[in-house]
Amino acid sequence: MKKTQDLRPTILITGPKLSGEGGVANFYANVLPELRQIGGRDFAAEYLEIGAGAQRSRLLGPIDDQRRFSDFVKQNHNAVLVHVNPSLNFKCAVRDGLFAWRAKRVGLPVVVFFRGWDPGFERRVNSFFLPFFRSTFLRADAIVVLGSVFEAVIRSWGFEGPVFRATTVVSDDVMAVGQMERTFNPREISLLFLSRLEISKGLLDLLDAVKILCDRKRSVRLTIAGDGVAKEELDSWLDRHPGTAAQVRRVGFVRGQEKLNLLASHDVFVLPTYREGLPNALLEAMASGLAIVTCDVGAIGEVMVEQQNGFFVQRQNPQEIAHTIEKIIDDPSVLAEISHRNIVEAREKFSVQAVSEQLANVYRSIIERSGRQLA
Repeated sequence: MKKTQDLRPTILITGPKLSGEGGVANFYANVLPELRQIGGRDFAAEYLEIGAGAQRSRLLGPIDDQRRFSDFVKQNHNAVLVHVNPSLNFKCAVRDGLFAWRAKRVGLPVVVFFRGWDPGFERRVNSFFLPFFRSTFLRADAIVVLGSVFEAVIRSWGFEGPVFRATTVVSDDVMAVGQMERTFNPREISLLFLSRLEISKGLLDLLDAVKILCDRKRSVRLTIAGDGVAKEELDSWLDRHPGTAAQVRRVGFVRGQEKLNLLASHDVFVLPTYREGLPNALLEAMASGLAIVTCDVGAIGEVMVEQQNGFFVQRQNPQEIAHTIEKIIDDPSVLAEISHRNIVEAREKFSVQAVSEQLANVYRSIIERSGRQLA
């Protein structure tokens, strides 16, 4: 039987391979099915996987991405909007900027959702890359960012269109962790570092803080979950501090049930990061009922309130990290209050349904502004 052609207006979305690692892949793996359900009769949503995980040729990967994007647009005759998801770095800016330029050339509205944010590349844009942005991203019909700090930069570059703020998403299985009964052991606080292993994530600062706590005879244990370029630095630190190393467990990159088990079995999520967009692991930790110790960088301050969701510490300050963890140890009731509040707020703000509905409303708004019609 011949398949009936879908005549609904179509949203074209580009992003990394859905089965891959990283926040954007996780976002669309969760949001895309819900978004299609929300769209219902209004619109269809088609997703093009790009980047290293989706390219046929690593050598010609960037060219392959552009060719496949061009075919993607041509094959979807009912397209009414293109949505690209760049991180603010050189490779993504060029690739996704060309996607936006191509879409505008054929008369399609464009939504740009900036994800990761590299302050170093931001400075390069200010120095010499701004003309490229003006001919690509700044011609978009709307830009989505993770926080007001990024909106301010976008405005400073001259963008005058609508800017929407959004969050990343927490999957239903992580939300379920927050519904489990939690008990806190005041005799031993369990800390979780769940991120890429990078110096800029504050990894060595956290280890120094744990050493301070151990030297003060505080009972703490730290689990480090993740993979990355700082593995040698981590190994070297642990070799130099065997006493503290006994309180540190490494589990590598985790996903699925293994990650859920970690979120369910720890008390405090610690990420003393130097720079950030809005880390998905932080939202997952909130939704699971962990208290947060982190730095007020990027869009973290948009979702986290000091002493209500956790505590902010200064970057590169192991003493302050240790002192903050001691405060939590000395007052377990604070930990219980924060845990409950984080679970409730995450359910309201970061659920798949809430974030998908938010994104669908952005689409509807821009399509309406463009004069096009939804079904």
